Amino acid sequence: MKLSSRVLAGALVISSAVLRPHAQTPSSRPRPVRPGPDILYMAPATSAQLENTGVWNAAPILVSGTSAYRNGEFLYQDYLYDDRGAASRTAYPEPREKYAGNAADLVEIRLKPLASEMAVRLTLNTMTDPSLVGVVIALGDTTPAAALPFGAGGKLPATRFVTVHGSTAVPTDASTGQTLGGDVTVAVDLRRRQIDVRIPYSVFDPRNKTAVRVAAGAGLWDAATNQFMEPAQPAAPARAGAAQGRGGGRGGGGRGAPAPLDPNRSLLFNMAFRSHEPPNTDSTLAFYNDLAQSAAFGSGDLSPFFANVDFVKLASGKNDDSQIPKTGPMSRILVSHFEPAQGRGTASRLGARCAAPCIPEFAGRLQPYGVYVPVKTPPAAGYGLTLDLHSASANYGRWLGQHRYVELGERGTGSIVITPNGRGLTSWYYSEGAADIFEVWADVERHYKIDRDYVSLAGVSMGAIETFRLAALYPDLFAAMAMSVGCPSFMFEAHRYVPAFVHTGDIDTTTSCHPGNALMDAYAASGQEHVWWNFLEHPHAFSGRPRDWQPFADFLGSKKRVLDPPHVIYYLNTEAHQPEFGMNADHAYWVSGLTVRDARHEGQIPQAVKTDGSASWAPYGRIDVMSHGMGRAEPEPNAIVRSSGTFSFGVDYPWPRYNAQEVTWKPASSTPARNVIDIKAENIATVTIDPVRAKVTCAATIYLASDGPTIVTMTGCARVNVIEGVRRE
Repeated sequence: MKLSSRVLAGALVISSAVLRPHAQTPSSRPRPVRPGPDILYMAPATSAQLENTGVWNAAPILVSGTSAYRNGEFLYQDYLYDDRGAASRTAYPEPREKYAGNAADLVEIRLKPLASEMAVRLTLNTMTDPSLVGVVIALGDTTPAAALPFGAGGKLPATRFVTVHGSTAVPTDASTGQTLGGDVTVAVDLRRRQIDVRIPYSVFDPRNKTAVRVAAGAGLWDAATNQFMEPAQPAAPARAGAAQGRGGGRGGGGRGAPAPLDPNRSLLFNMAFRSHEPPNTDSTLAFYNDLAQSAAFGSGDLSPFFANVDFVKLASGKNDDSQIPKTGPMSRILVSHFEPAQGRGTASRLGARCAAPCIPEFAGRLQPYGVYVPVKTPPAAGYGLTLDLHSASANYGRWLGQHRYVELGERGTGSIVITPNGRGLTSWYYSEGAADIFEVWADVERHYKIDRDYVSLAGVSMGAIETFRLAALYPDLFAAMAMSVGCPSFMFEAHRYVPAFVHTGDIDTTTSCHPGNALMDAYAASGQEHVWWNFLEHPHAFSGRPRDWQPFADFLGSKKRVLDPPHVIYYLNTEAHQPEFGMNADHAYWVSGLTVRDARHEGQIPQAVKTDGSASWAPYGRIDVMSHGMGRAEPEPNAIVRSSGTFSFGVDYPWPRYNAQEVTWKPASSTPARNVIDIKAENIATVTIDPVRAKVTCAATIYLASDGPTIVTMTGCARVNVIEGVRRE
């Protein structure tokens, strides 16, 4: 490809100058600009919820649904935001500020035998007022199961129940329901959202036993009636297919009015010790790892959820992490740098278009994500990494338990696959939702060795749109991308070195990403390396079905990212550039320090793009820079290869036919190296060139064509330039 000659139609080029600094080589260079946003490189965040005080010392597990013995403590790590109760329909009462839509969400439970008592520590995801929450701890075993005390509903095998609410704990005999003597004490740490319960051995003595049954569940406490609160009107589940619109895939419930809930149901919101929750085999969009919990709360039979705790092992101090998976799919927990509020917010879309106060759906300090770790042994340099972004109306559990993770993860030498929660079902990955992607990436790198030369992107619907957008914002991070039913952004020129595999449906009316879509047609004609399968008679929702994703895995393969190409095109997108969230989108490769001159500039963005709800656009600046110092031309595209075929997706599907086109590149040819940089700037106020990475010296001749004043600097070069008679440092 030749250097793009794209300049705004009708725009006046008022700066076209040759800048000649004095000859020198770069010296005293500052730290090179790093690929990607700052949030990827920040020191780990901390959370008071994970702090240990007093008798507690063990490090948290942070893999949900698992347990471990550490430093004389038994730990169970629960799932986050799984506090949905019976039939996943238990609703929090208003006002939202009081309960934060999350008050009964267990994060962790710990047990530790002490000299005269057993210590139990409960950690909650949200704690605005500890008196609002009730927790039942079931100890020991009885047959038949006993009814939970204080109107909690449901039954559990137990010898003793200890009911904790606020700073009060009441032990009861499970078989008789009678209150027992014994001074069970409670200490609440509001800042850490922890409740420390001490149960004397006179109430329950587990010592010298190798299998002590323990269970626990959380709900809301009604101080007026001194019992667990019954939600007044449980919410109905989503009608099947109702969530398909923008996100694709299956909805989460039955058609019509919801079935009445069983009168024997439990009123609790969240159970602990759920190590056998079923995976998301049905391609449920928003999956919270609570299928078994939901059914058990609905029936009132809570007996499946318990741990057999070995108090002999605890007394010996023996460590045992054998129940924590090392490979395969799992739900992990990270500590975020951001907590705009506790619990759940109401914002459906984040970013500049979100009305204040703009609290994400999942607002807390602790955030969940899905991850798949390959079974195969990692290479010496580490696994690759695949960011697999969920669709709208979905969450981090979108692919947990599905073969997609296996296909993407076990390809080549292995790639860890991650699905961030994005702070919401339909956050569009802005603000905290965008930061979450890179916080997940950084968290994974703290646990596993990652080779950053082999990082790829994948996504469906909203996730596909974000895949295109991320590749344009941070092209120097990614080797390749694969998307289903998502349109490119207007910035697609920026990811010219990130080859793409795109699935679309020709009757998709949700993202409208098919032939005839202005952006898709422009992308397909741009000469970038890509494969495009356009499925015939295909609606949007096909993207959410369980199916074979092997073509995506084959395309991503072991592609390696391109570093420091000779030609860089970049868009400074004013909406995506959010340094307050560590999302500084103002650099790529050897070009950095970009700022816009006019924050309202919309240039040549077609009106059709602005009115397309699936398109991503914002006021912008555009830079087009070519270094002639590398001694190589940009690769030329081969002719478009068109074909057609069928693909069944591994299921009985009525729309298997597709039309395809593929563009590949010829090998880059060599050219004489020259100490020259060409710059074309649109609404760019400042730009910095790294001469070392661009293979030029401080004496390089820079040809600038701009639609207004543009300050050009070179890293490590002392220079004074005059453009249009204005002195610039």
